[in-house]
Amino acid sequence: MSASYGSCELELTASGLVYYNSLWGQAAAQGISVFVASGDTGSSICGGVPSVSQVCSTPYDVCVGGTQFDDTPASAYWAPTPDPITQASALSYIPEQAWNELLTGATGGGASAVFPKPAWQVAPGVPDDGRRDLPDVALASAVHDGYLVVIGHQANPPGLYAIGGTSAAAPAFAGLMALILQKTGSRQGNANPALYRLGNDQYSRGGPSVFHDITAGNNSFSGVPGYACGTGYDLATGLGSVDASALAANWTPVAPPDFVLAASPADFFFFSPGQAVTFTVTTEAFNGFHSAIALSVSGMPAGVTAAFNPATLPGSGSSALVVSTAPAAATGLLSLTVSATGGGVTHSVPIDVLLLYSGVTSGISSVYLPPNLFATSLAFGPPTARCGTPPWRPAVLAT
Repeated sequence: MSASYGSCELELTASGLVYYNSLWGQAAAQGISVFVASGDTGSSICGGVPSVSQVCSTPYDVCVGGTQFDDTPASAYWAPTPDPITQASALSYIPEQAWNELLTGATGGGASAVFPKPAWQVAPGVPDDGRRDLPDVALASAVHDGYLVVIGHQANPPGLYAIGGTSAAAPAFAGLMALILQKTGSRQGNANPALYRLGNDQYSRGGPSVFHDITAGNNSFSGVPGYACGTGYDLATGLGSVDASALAANWTPVAPPDFVLAASPADFFFFSPGQAVTFTVTTEAFNGFHSAIALSVSGMPAGVTAAFNPATLPGSGSSALVVSTAPAAATGLLSLTVSATGGGVTHSVPIDVLLLYSGVTSGISSVYLPPNLFATSLAFGPPTARCGTPPWRPAVLAT
C-alpha cells in the first residue's frame, strides 16, 4: 500500500507519532509493505528548519523520495519521433538527479528527530548519526518527466495530464513491489531490510546493480539548506532509483524477527499535585520473534517517578506503566520516552504528560514561555508563576 500525505515531524504531537508508528508497525506485522512519500518541499517541510515528514519517518515503512531526468542534451537520450508501434521515445536509461524543480517542488529527506536508526539501515553513505535517515529509495517525481494520466475520460489530448511529486513516486514504487509479491507468492511486510541488503551488497561488495546511484543534485528548497547527493546512500534520494527487472530478479526476503511497541494514551494531563496515571504499553511480535522484552522509561525530571508491571514481556504482551508525581513536581510538558529491548532489537515511543496546577508550585518554579515561544530555564522561572495565567504558560522541561 502507499500513502501520499505528509507533514512536519517537529510539529506532530506524541499521539500522532504513536499513531503512525503503530499503524505502519501493524501493517508490517500483517505482511503489508507500506510506501510513503518523503514530501515535495525538500528540506523545508517544517518551514525554516530542516526536517522530515512524520508520516514516513517510522522504521516500519519505506520512505520514497524523488528524482528527475538529467537529459541534457535531449538528442543523446530521446529519439526525434516516437516509435510508431510502441510510442517509445527514450533511447536508453536516462541519467537522474535529485528532484528539485524551481517553483514546483523538491524531494524530501533528512534525519528523523524522533526515531533512532533501525538495525537494517546499513549501506555505504548512510550517516553515522544514530537517527532514522530518509528517504530509503527514490523514483521519478518531476513534472519535467511526469506521469501521464487521463482525467475526465477524454480520448482527445485535452484529457491528458502530466503529474509529479513524491506523491506519485510512492504509489509507483508500490506498483513495483506488486511484482515482487507476484514473484514470491507471499507477503513481504517491511521491505526495507531486503532493500538495504541489496543496496549494501551493490555499493560495498560489487553485488548486482539493482539501484541507479544518484550522485547529482540536492534537496535545498525555499531558502532552507538541504542535502547533496553522493555515492551510495544520501539524504536526498536514499539508495537511489531502481531497475525494476533487477530488483525482482535479485529479491530475497530477509525480514528479521521483530516486534511493534505502542503506548496508550500517548498523552495525558495532570491537574493536581501527587496524582498518578496509568499507561498501557503493548508489544506485538512477528516473523518468529520469541525473545523476552525489557521495558524502560526515560526523560523524568525531579519529582516524577515511573514503574512497569511487569517490567519484562514475553514477546507479545502488555504492561501497566504508572507515572507518579510528587507535590513539588515542576509544572510543564514532560516528554517521556518508553523503550523496549529484546533479541538485539530496541524500539522507542514518546509519551507527553502535561502537569498543570491551579496554585503555585513549591520548591521548583514553573517555566516561563515568552511570546517568542522559547523557554528560558526550568529552575529559575519567576517564583510567583501560575500555569494558565498569561503570559505564563507550560513549556517543555529541560532535564
